[in-house]
Amino acid sequence: MSRLSKESSETVYEPPFLFGLDSLDSYLTTLDGIIKEKIKTVEKSRPISFSNEEESFLDGFIDEHIIGLGEIGQILIESALVAYYSYLESQLFIFCREIEPIQNNLEQRLKAIGKHNGDIDKYRKLILEHHNLIPSIQLEQNWVIIKNAHLIRKYIIHATLSKANRITLSNHVKSDPSIWHDPKHGSFAISMEYVKKFSSTISSFLTELDHLVYQKTGSNTLI
Repeated sequence: MSRLSKESSETVYEPPFLFGLDSLDSYLTTLDGIIKEKIKTVEKSRPISFSNEEESFLDGFIDEHIIGLGEIGQILIESALVAYYSYLESQLFIFCREIEPIQNNLEQRLKAIGKHNGDIDKYRKLILEHHNLIPSIQLEQNWVIIKNAHLIRKYIIHATLSKANRITLSNHVKSDPSIWHDPKHGSFAISMEYVKKFSSTISSFLTELDHLVYQKTGSNTLI
């Protein structure tokens, strides 16, 4: 990815293209449009007035149908978040394979990492330690966002968290305006905007990490 500039023989860093992330973004845009269009279609059947019992019943039925669409939409939105997380995990693993291409050796190196918060954190720690990287402010800020998304993803998949993680997730949900929160029942639902922000965070995090590694090795890891 690094190329020679026309003005000099020095290599110039070029950010990775991050193939695959654009496909996820395209899917999310399509999903957003489908859900909005379905709700719009159902809304067209809403009675203008409540002049009789039949119209009132129909209005209530439409509301239930919209809620049903919202529930299905939430499942798809959550699935999209999990897909984005998996993409990030796979890209970080590429860095690890560059460090140690032999699978058994890599597994041993990852296993030797002490305290961590799952595979994605082990990958990050191995990359930082191997290249002796000092994380930039941008990388650290993005990592905080990723850790919060990690808890949501973990809750979506396993429906359970440790007490400490439940508290952390609850604070995150309450503080993020792109997450709908029901304080009465303690439930929450993530929005399209939350997943879109996570996509931007992934792009920023991977690009910054690729750049930091490039400064140490002189070559890009991602394409």
